[in-house]
Amino acid sequence: MIEALHVGALLPATVGLCCTAASPRQHGFSAVAGWAPAGVMTAAMADAALGSRLVPAVLWTVLLVAVAVLPAAQLRRDRMRAGLPVARHATAMAIHRSLGTLLMGGLMLVMATPALGAGAATPAHHAGGGGGVEWMLGASSIAFVALSAWLLGRVQRAPHPARIVALEVVSMSLSVGTTAVALLV
Repeated sequence: MIEALHVGALLPATVGLCCTAASPRQHGFSAVAGWAPAGVMTAAMADAALGSRLVPAVLWTVLLVAVAVLPAAQLRRDRMRAGLPVARHATAMAIHRSLGTLLMGGLMLVMATPALGAGAATPAHHAGGGGGVEWMLGASSIAFVALSAWLLGRVQRAPHPARIVALEVVSMSLSVGTTAVALLV
């Protein structure tokens, strides 16, 4: 069941990566800020879901935390450049991307950490070691899914709702939520 949840979480992450690819073309730092979180998250999840562990979970977590700041950095750069307030939608999406990427980094690390005193984790069970850390990540994931639902409602109420943005919100929410379920099972 755990493996099915991992693959189930990988599918929406891949859809989110496709949403990034389908968004309007950007160049330079804007492109990196958009692609890096989605690409690193999808690669990390594929590595975990396929059981290949080509890259240690700690390194995936470091990479995920590093790229999680990029959407916020891009937002700040846009604000400085324009000299005007950036649209609330852009701010909400930057926060959503950053939080989702940070959560995934935490989830990946805790799932790969053997339980204290329990030895190494078996492939069929996440040993998760950190006492209440799993539950904090689970609660944070629930809060993230709630934020995603709020953001989705906001996107849908916009005068010209962007379907690609709605799909990105849903895909990241499903990916984080499914990974959290895999952690807690």
